[in-house]
Amino acid sequence: MKKLFLIFSVLLLLACYKTEADPFTMEFYEIVNQYRVDLGLNELERSPAVEKIALTYSEIIAKNGSLDHFALTPFEFKQLCKNYGIEHVILKEILAYYPIGKTPWFVFESFIISTIHREVIEEENGEFIGANYANKNGRQYFTAYIILKETQ
Repeated sequence: MKKLFLIFSVLLLLACYKTEADPFTMEFYEIVNQYRVDLGLNELERSPAVEKIALTYSEIIAKNGSLDHFALTPFEFKQLCKNYGIEHVILKEILAYYPIGKTPWFVFESFIISTIHREVIEEENGEFIGANYANKNGRQYFTAYIILKETQ
């Protein structure tokens, strides 16, 4: 029953957010999904709600001027997710920052050369993706999350 509720909650949440991501983010998704398909993995479905979480997190790390997987406490991050209806899921996070003007391919390649980030992109249980960025002082701070399927 809990699993059915979770699936229903995620689907309802996705139905409520039908906005388009910007071209940079959409191209990043296309590159990630093509890479995953080439490996025999499923494509990740875009989650506008997770994009909003990624934007908020990108704005926080841009304000702080550094990449930090712990820019929020676990409680604060859980509350941020809850504010956008994302609860009871496993999110994997990847962060990057680089000079403004780089391409989505550049961002993807920077993740792929890192074993830890590549493993997130290649996650077999990946189901949804949400990414976004914030610009500050000539740098783009990029956050991507992959939501894993519930496994038993």
